[in-house]
Amino acid sequence: RSHCDWSSDVCSSDLDHGFGYVTLYGHASELVASQNEEVQRGDVIARVGSTGIATSPHLHYEVRVQGIAQNPANFILPEYIRY
Repeated sequence: RSHCDWSSDVCSSDLDHGFGYVTLYGHASELVASQNEEVQRGDVIARVGSTGIATSPHLHYEVRVQGIAQNPANFILPEYIRY
């Protein structure tokens, strides 16, 4: 599910990875991937923004397993961390 509702200043994308895993990326300034588009690791799906009541650009990254929020740090592969 991807959506931008500029009337409420919300832009986010949910990716269904199967097996009950879903990731949400929020506060986007632009959604690059289309709804129902298949994406691969490393593909750009959205551009970081500052929507909602955010005070600066950042990414809201959320992981849910069977609908239950998880610690997203447990799902970030070390080789993809950039400082």
